[in-house]
Amino acid sequence: MKIPTPNPSTIRLARFVPAVLLAASLGAATLGLSACSSEQPASQGGNAPAQQQSTQQPADPKPADPVLEELTPATDHEFDVTGDGTANKLRLETADAKDGTLASVTVLVDGKEALSLTKEVDGCYSATGKFLKTANGLSFVELLCTSDNDYPVVNGLYVYRDGAFKPALDYINFVDDDYGTHRGGAAVDVKDDVISVRYGLMSYILGYGLGFTFDYQVGPDGTLTRTSDQTDRIEYLANGKENTAESNQYFTQNYDIEGYANPDDDSKATLLKKGTLLTPKAVAVVDDAGDGGDLFVQFQEKKSGEKYWIEADVEPNYETTSDKPLLDGVMYAG
Repeated sequence: MKIPTPNPSTIRLARFVPAVLLAASLGAATLGLSACSSEQPASQGGNAPAQQQSTQQPADPKPADPVLEELTPATDHEFDVTGDGTANKLRLETADAKDGTLASVTVLVDGKEALSLTKEVDGCYSATGKFLKTANGLSFVELLCTSDNDYPVVNGLYVYRDGAFKPALDYINFVDDDYGTHRGGAAVDVKDDVISVRYGLMSYILGYGLGFTFDYQVGPDGTLTRTSDQTDRIEYLANGKENTAESNQYFTQNYDIEGYANPDDDSKATLLKKGTLLTPKAVAVVDDAGDGGDLFVQFQEKKSGEKYWIEADVEPNYETTSDKPLLDGVMYAG
């Protein structure tokens, strides 16, 4: 599918996506060890107490308090990055090129380079970051580096392993570029060993304000596994306001399209006729094997109440006035 070149006069509307994706920070992390002691009673009589072998088992480490904190560039932040129970100095540094773009983005731990990006940030004008820590003691850094019109160029999570931050999750390529532009994401919550990531894009099916949240289970080696292919935690813009799955904002179909009972099975298709009223209920991302997943949106039909999955690669053709977008009333930019 041909992807339209962003129009500088309208693409600025995509600022909504980063605004939707950011969330409030949580508290700082602490690590500790719990311990207990017991005394053996002295033996009765005149003899010296006999030496007894302790049966006490070592205490399990106390889980770390989850952390989600913003990183201010060129500022030292104190977190237990290495997991040894003591605070480290974490620092996000940027260097400018002669043309005003970024020449490099570097993350330092106690003054030592733990991550360095140079070619990856070519054309970027700004960089922001977060520090995350899960209950199993793993540390992550999230980076967002953007070019003109807040277009994400680098965006994702890096896990701290063996003295360095290594790529763990790429937000930009979570879905294929057939489904929209300005793809990106942000961690919005950390609970125990689960990280919640809210994705956003200027989508071809629901306009420039589509956002949806997925949870990831963090393994002991730092591997992130998505807990479900589907989510009903969605947001989208319509009628000048932000809506959710509970908003029941209905759109009119401009042409016939097939809907499916399941997002990963096109064998059972239902033809949804032009003029049908639909409201978004959920999002599914399937086959995300590192090269961009397939994006589906679940809609509920107003008249019957039935729900159908529609693949989200329904790109409006801006070169003609007769080829309308799928849904009437959706806010598009392009």
